[in-house]
Amino acid sequence: MDLFADFDAAYGGYYEGMPSGDGTIDVIHGGAVVDNLGGNDFNAVDNVYGGQDVYDGGKIVSHTQPNVYGGVDVYEGTEVTHTTIPNEHGGYDVYGQDLEYEGSAIPNIHGSEDYLANHGNVNDILREDDPLRFAGKIKFDSFVAEDEQL
Repeated sequence: MDLFADFDAAYGGYYEGMPSGDGTIDVIHGGAVVDNLGGNDFNAVDNVYGGQDVYDGGKIVSHTQPNVYGGVDVYEGTEVTHTTIPNEHGGYDVYGQDLEYEGSAIPNIHGSEDYLANHGNVNDILREDDPLRFAGKIKFDSFVAEDEQL
């Protein structure tokens, strides 16, 4: 499971993945562990498209399949929500539904990956049937100019 796939780590800022002692990945943001990926959180199963189906609580929540760019398309139901394209750093760039750039993932020295997200999640939350349910998870776009974010 990569950092991009985690809902909380997909928006706003720089996240670092670091393997923990129990075989999972700690997600670090601002010097603190903000999430942990792996274990029994998600169940990913290879699918017939060459990607993975992701289950949460026995219900399929998303699936991936390879795309023509050499990355994957991420689907929720029948809708493509994100597209990844390999980048020159050995990782991948993430694009939204309208192919707007959302962030980049690169391998790190810990054997995991780092994820730099440039956009907030307001548009994704507003597409939900009940957006107020996710109000506590809202992350706005950074006020820092794009060329100053690194």
